Amino acid sequence: MKTYDYLIMGSGIAGVTAAKEIRKKDKEGSILLLGNEKERPYFRIELTACLSEENPAIPYLDKEDWAEKLNIDTNFDAEVSAVDFDAMTVTTEKGDSYQGEKILLANGSHANLPPFNNREVKGVFTLRSWADLMEIESYLNATEGEKRIGVIGGGLLGLEAARSLQKRGNLVAIVDMEEYLLSKQLDRELGMSLNEEMKDHGFMVYTDRSTKGFIGDDHLTGIEFDDGTVVDLDMVLVSIGVRPNTALFTDTGLEVNRGVVVDRSLKTNKEKVWAAGDVAEVEGRCMGIWPAARAMGKAAGANMAGGNMSYEDPKVYTKLDLGTIQIFSAGIIGEGNVYFYDDGPAHHRLYEKDGKVVGVILYGDTKAMNTYRKLVEEGAPIEEALSAFYEFNKVNA
Repeated sequence: MKTYDYLIMGSGIAGVTAAKEIRKKDKEGSILLLGNEKERPYFRIELTACLSEENPAIPYLDKEDWAEKLNIDTNFDAEVSAVDFDAMTVTTEKGDSYQGEKILLANGSHANLPPFNNREVKGVFTLRSWADLMEIESYLNATEGEKRIGVIGGGLLGLEAARSLQKRGNLVAIVDMEEYLLSKQLDRELGMSLNEEMKDHGFMVYTDRSTKGFIGDDHLTGIEFDDGTVVDLDMVLVSIGVRPNTALFTDTGLEVNRGVVVDRSLKTNKEKVWAAGDVAEVEGRCMGIWPAARAMGKAAGANMAGGNMSYEDPKVYTKLDLGTIQIFSAGIIGEGNVYFYDDGPAHHRLYEKDGKVVGVILYGDTKAMNTYRKLVEEGAPIEEALSAFYEFNKVNA
């Protein structure tokens, strides 16, 4: 069994960032980066865009020799089957074991797939990995012609996936439990407008619908809602979030809630064990987004190498670009006083509490998004924001 100074379990953006950060601070320490996807690290966030291409190329993070140049050992075909925090070892399904003086858990998350009826039928997919994408590609390419595809999930990734699938000549239905799409980023008025705009762009939109299950024997033929409505479909992509990969840590003594519980230094309750990325839970929250995973990887790597860095939640914002549909949203939406700017296709909203800007929606025209993102992040005085770029109306009574 080989022992490393630093053992990183997970080769996503959190693990890769941590490895690079460790090497910056410790030029000599031995590092092992384990992954389970066979492919070297890639931009997971670009998978939905890859759906639009019939023969996509893997969007790698770095050049092939990046790890070798940094003197980092890698094994990207290592599905970990057991972890022992007392012995500080991990064991793979192939029987290989490794020991780490310090361990980082960066083993990510998996796509959320609720217990829909008949969810195992051929033609139901999630998209979390390159292997998932290749399965979808194989299914799409098995037959020629237009297909009727359902996307369950009206969030950002769901809409981007729907657009990519439509680009390939398919008829796409978007299904969401909420009354309107992008329900976390838009108010009701603009959300209902988005529903109609998506329909105008050729999408079927089924909102305020709960999925009961899928129809089909040897392959998918449709989707059934709780009200008994059935929609004929050839394929379904479920895009409703992720869940941390914590199953390996059962009965290990590691503190796990929804994710692996860590403090702001990304330290777990186990000595010399850190966690970062989608698997980590900080102050009751699992972020599950790329910027957070990268920031956690940086902090964890620095601290494993003797630093004292505190992880801070990234400022979250949403940018939807579907051609003529342009939306930007940041901060807290739907609370406090609201100010309006409406001019033709542009419909913008500013949200204010205690005299400070707390949220913004730019709908239809997003050229000033950097200006308003900064105002929200700084909690700028509302007076500064009202005429920073657009002339917002006074608060709606």
